[in-house]
Amino acid sequence: MKNTRMAFLLMTLILAMSFASLTTVSAQELDPEQYPTYIIQPGDTLASIAYRFGLSIDDLIQINNIENPNAIPIGAEIILPGMEGITGVLTTMPVSLGDSLHRFSIEYAIPSEDLIRINKLSSMSELYAGSNLILPISDNGQISIWQIGQVPFQTPLELAVLGNLNLWQLNQQNQKTNSWDYPTGQPVFIRSMQETDSPQYSFDWSLSVTPDELFQGDVAVIRLNTNMPMTTLHGILGEHDLHFFEEEPGIYTAYQGIHAQEAPGLLVLNVSGNEADQSVFSHEQMVLIKDSSYPSESLFVDPITIDPDTMDAEQQMILEKISAATPVKYFGDAFQCVVDQPVCIRSWFGTNRSYNDGLYYNFHSGIDYGVCASLNIYAPADGVVTYTGSLTVRGNTTYIDHGWGVYSGFFHQDQILVEEGESVTAGQLIGQIGASGRVTGAHLHYEIIANGVHINPLQWLDGNCR
Repeated sequence: MKNTRMAFLLMTLILAMSFASLTTVSAQELDPEQYPTYIIQPGDTLASIAYRFGLSIDDLIQINNIENPNAIPIGAEIILPGMEGITGVLTTMPVSLGDSLHRFSIEYAIPSEDLIRINKLSSMSELYAGSNLILPISDNGQISIWQIGQVPFQTPLELAVLGNLNLWQLNQQNQKTNSWDYPTGQPVFIRSMQETDSPQYSFDWSLSVTPDELFQGDVAVIRLNTNMPMTTLHGILGEHDLHFFEEEPGIYTAYQGIHAQEAPGLLVLNVSGNEADQSVFSHEQMVLIKDSSYPSESLFVDPITIDPDTMDAEQQMILEKISAATPVKYFGDAFQCVVDQPVCIRSWFGTNRSYNDGLYYNFHSGIDYGVCASLNIYAPADGVVTYTGSLTVRGNTTYIDHGWGVYSGFFHQDQILVEEGESVTAGQLIGQIGASGRVTGAHLHYEIIANGVHINPLQWLDGNCR
């Protein structure tokens, strides 16, 4: 039994030594031209680099002949083992909306599998707008590319002719084996090292979302810019269907609110377009929603105004009044102030609220203006009055449709000075501040809704309104 145990231990030791001899690579045995290099950035440590690329600290030290691991100068180049066949200097590139792994691969002439390997991507959802992608950039750098079309709007053979290529060249440049390997919705590219080379025809589109960083309570302005008119456009952000409108020829815009209680993280954005009955393009990408860290407050109000059945019935009725996305855009850029200056805000958008010592599951869907100058309420932008009435929670209420899915709401009024169906202009007197509905005192609750979701009004109001 003892001899058997000794034999087993000896065999284990031999195997371990054999494995070590196979996996350990010395600096002398390494051909630097067969591996990528990394330039040390401020804040880098060998531990952070090893973790980022899934390497061993000892291997980094050994292969790069590092004498003092704690004193590597910024700007120094080191070789990264374990990535044989990938060459160039590893460079971090920001990912914009509309970018894809396929496009990066074509534009920088890097196989997609190498990009996945370097960035350790387990899902394409990790390539969201605002993230970073590590690219091995060679001396010849970025290649000039043109997006010339998309299957099935045109066949690969037609696209090859448009790009002055044969079908084999088109397949090679798009990393395809056969002409039937092009998936529907994926753009087709041609590339050249010379800026003067250009295709006979170029289908081009770009997608953007502003602001660049999206937080809870923001309104996402989603724009598609294309040189081909779209017969129909479809879009989804998270669980919301987008409504696109043509702002000017070739520019299509949709406004979508981000709920104040939307879970921080990634949301799916999908946009696709047709020209006649042909699918022209389709793009899906994740966008990041960040936490706004709203404060909390506790209020004591009339119990009937927080009755769940009363609140639900009132909310359902209002949703029917503000659900339409009118194709006419009445508003311009910044909204005007809805009260006279000086203004005083008593409660901010997004505040988590507890009523009568209840749970903090409510949120404040607008901003509350106290009475600091006058009782006057003004329309912030042109539009059409879509609702006026007296409600239990909202009190005397007015809603204005500004077009393209954007609405304004005014609660707790003493007097309503407009009627349903009436057209109003920016700056028009529309009501008087009061204390009707769920209140703790006289004030105006003002809110903006973008495609069914309340957003922070201060994003749209002129800077003098806060």
